[in-house]
Amino acid sequence: MDRQRDSRRTKQSTQNSTMWRTPMVSIIVPVYNVEAYLAECVESIYAQTFTDYELLMIDDASTDGSGRLADELAAKDARARVIHHAQNQGKGGAGPSRNRGIRESLGKYIAFIDSDDWVKPGYLSSLVTAAEKYQADVVRTGHEYEHLQEDGSWKSGRVIQLTKTEGFLSTDKKKRMELMTRFSLSSTVWSTLIRRSLFMEKALRFERVLSEDILFAFQLLYEAERYVLIPVAEYCYRQAPTSMVHVKSLEKSRKAMMSAMQTFAFVERDLQQMEALQDSPKLLQDIREWFANAYLRWLWIPGSDGLDRDAVLAEANAVFHEVAPEQAGILGFLLKAWLEQFAKKNA
Repeated sequence: MDRQRDSRRTKQSTQNSTMWRTPMVSIIVPVYNVEAYLAECVESIYAQTFTDYELLMIDDASTDGSGRLADELAAKDARARVIHHAQNQGKGGAGPSRNRGIRESLGKYIAFIDSDDWVKPGYLSSLVTAAEKYQADVVRTGHEYEHLQEDGSWKSGRVIQLTKTEGFLSTDKKKRMELMTRFSLSSTVWSTLIRRSLFMEKALRFERVLSEDILFAFQLLYEAERYVLIPVAEYCYRQAPTSMVHVKSLEKSRKAMMSAMQTFAFVERDLQQMEALQDSPKLLQDIREWFANAYLRWLWIPGSDGLDRDAVLAEANAVFHEVAPEQAGILGFLLKAWLEQFAKKNA
């Protein structure tokens, strides 16, 4: 049984009873070996102008001081609690921790924030205002990139605005999927607010694969009826040097390809269940290629770049034969695109 420390419950006798009403938002922060970044993330949540939330930090058996730090940070605020996994959940990135957070959440809405990112003070307010105004299932915002400098500091960089005007995406599911294949609309779950009941209604969950948010956001884009975009970018995204794409080895490359192939199997499962797309074979293939390209660009190439090309391709082929030999078309697309990328870089 998982060891759970709920700082809010331990302080029940001393807290005002109004703290026990259902919060408007449940903020879920997966935690694993992020001691250097966690405090800034949590303090940015505590600094929100919108205050009707609960904060759930899900510690996936961190081996640094992240679990202890999470407890210390939660002790500062009765809205926060920490759930400690007794054992690391293994492959699947933050997916198992996010699933645990969903099960434990109480809010009307759920927001996911990565533990090495941070948010500006008006972040939650912008999301909740739009969600209530439109009675939305999903609200998406843009985000701002943070770049690591040589002196160890972070500098604000490119700002991604998803829209210039606030409003709904089309309810036509084909149009949404076509939009996805032309842009990276569905590639993340951070910078997003989701109606919690939607998870139960549509049986949504995170699969145990790397970059699990890409697959989940694709499912969300299809399943949500009222999907709203707003023209703000108050989520600050940064990629820590210890993340998958920065630590390069053949083992990491193989792991990325393994996760890609497993994800493609989930994509095929989902496509078969998406009735609105079944009379559009070209769109179905475009979606397959979008996923192949997404995993190539965001996971496999960054984790393989600089390694011996032949060795990387051999690992990819080994995974292909081991996991999904029937998906030759997708693997061929991946390898062809990677070789083209390699040729351009070394031209």
